[in-house]
Amino acid sequence: MEILGVSSRADMMKLRTECVKYGTSAPNKINSECGPPKFDIPKSVLKSVLENGFKISDISKLLSVSESTIYRRMSQFGLSKMNFTQIDDSDLDLTLGQIIKEFPLCGETLLQQMLLLKGIRVQRWRLRECMHRLDTAGVQARRTGPNSMVTGKSTHNQRIERLWRDVYEGVLSYFYNLFYFMEDEGYLDPLKLTNLAALHFVFMDEINRKLQFWAEAWAGHRLRTVNSSPLSLWTSGQLQNAVGITEGEANLQDYGIEGYVDQK
Repeated sequence: MEILGVSSRADMMKLRTECVKYGTSAPNKINSECGPPKFDIPKSVLKSVLENGFKISDISKLLSVSESTIYRRMSQFGLSKMNFTQIDDSDLDLTLGQIIKEFPLCGETLLQQMLLLKGIRVQRWRLRECMHRLDTAGVQARRTGPNSMVTGKSTHNQRIERLWRDVYEGVLSYFYNLFYFMEDEGYLDPLKLTNLAALHFVFMDEINRKLQFWAEAWAGHRLRTVNSSPLSLWTSGQLQNAVGITEGEANLQDYGIEGYVDQK
């Protein structure tokens, strides 16, 4: 990296995230009934990258073909990026209202991904109008919220990673406030094992359900620093250099985690 004039770790990471968007070689060509050979781009691959939120320009870089080729294949396979869900404002308000109630501190991009997980794709302007109708105060609070948070005892006031802040605000803060409210009102005694057992029995499945739903939405939302989603970055890497294909299901669960040891 230093030979290329890249010395800082931040610049190295920017270069790596940019390089992962480009494919290593163009697809194979196949003979067609008429005309010159065509690039072999399976419908399943094109449909998958479109569903994962790739831009047409990103798909062309990843597959090492022109944007015109991508548009022609989309037309051939009947695929489109602009298939918005036909839903009226009242139904959209109802669905988004339920999501905001469960995840009150999530921002616009995460809410959009949560709608996608429920099979609803709407224009961004419709989403914004709906958010203002349902939660004007919440919209303003998200705009003025802190960029990081400080937690725990620390003589250096170290900032925790942004991801942990997002997990806390997106899911855990709701239960954090709820449990402290129950304790203040005398419904919960954290020193009694029976109370803690009951708390785990009642809330554990719900916490895990919300964490799983939030994680799927977070994986699909676009990161401002790299202008791509974690899922898109992972998909790009897999298309270029597949990892884990030969791993068993048990090993794949922990693949890439620090301290992981191959069980084979």
